[in-house]
Amino acid sequence: MRAELNWLIFKNGDILLKRKGAKYCLPVSVNPPAAARGSVFDAGKNFKTFYTDKPAPAGFVFAEVRSAFDLIGKKYFQQISKGFELANWARASCFCPVCGAKTKQAAHNMKLCTACGKEFFPQISPAVMVLVRRRNEILMVRANNFKRKFYGLVAGFVEPGETLEQCAAREVQEETNLKIKNLRYFGSHPWPFPNNLMIGFVADWAGSKLKIDKKELSDAGFFNIKNLPPLPGKISLARKMIDAWILEQNIEHCNL
Repeated sequence: MRAELNWLIFKNGDILLKRKGAKYCLPVSVNPPAAARGSVFDAGKNFKTFYTDKPAPAGFVFAEVRSAFDLIGKKYFQQISKGFELANWARASCFCPVCGAKTKQAAHNMKLCTACGKEFFPQISPAVMVLVRRRNEILMVRANNFKRKFYGLVAGFVEPGETLEQCAAREVQEETNLKIKNLRYFGSHPWPFPNNLMIGFVADWAGSKLKIDKKELSDAGFFNIKNLPPLPGKISLARKMIDAWILEQNIEHCNL
């Protein structure tokens, strides 16, 4: 008897969810509820993922991946992240960028050019995020590309030939004109929008006057625990870092 599987089925930037009254969940069944276009991948134990171009069947809906976590919670964030990245990579890597020939699936995370034999793997883009502290305040920014009304932390992609530490200092200075010191690692988090690995650092303000780069940010400022602006969603690394700082502030307040 075949075991039931959790199906991560994507169409463009959406994921297929099963509707159960007013609630939603991932499809769970022996066979997938929609037809695959291309390869089917493992995305964790008992999780399968693929891309489809078919409409949602009866009883199912397609929801934007980032918004889907508001509907089903963050329990399966890592599996959905992996599935989303694999499905998008499979769709975008049908031809060899070296010679233009077709590629074929050689492993769950590797494709092979049918002509020149070049091997290709999913590309991960590292990005640094920095929580900057100034006494009992933290620096929060509103980026021009934020679609929702919240403030986050300074973040940016690592450039060729650059260390993570150099990237952190450069991004803070480029976006806000501020200098930082005492940089220390917080943690990392997959972020499949589209294929990032977010690497979080905490730092202390080391001087300079706040002056935002208006090409990147619409607003920025230092906020204390009593006047925080709208925060990013709980699935993000930025929110985990901010929540950790809030907990630290509360502990310090209790110890006074």
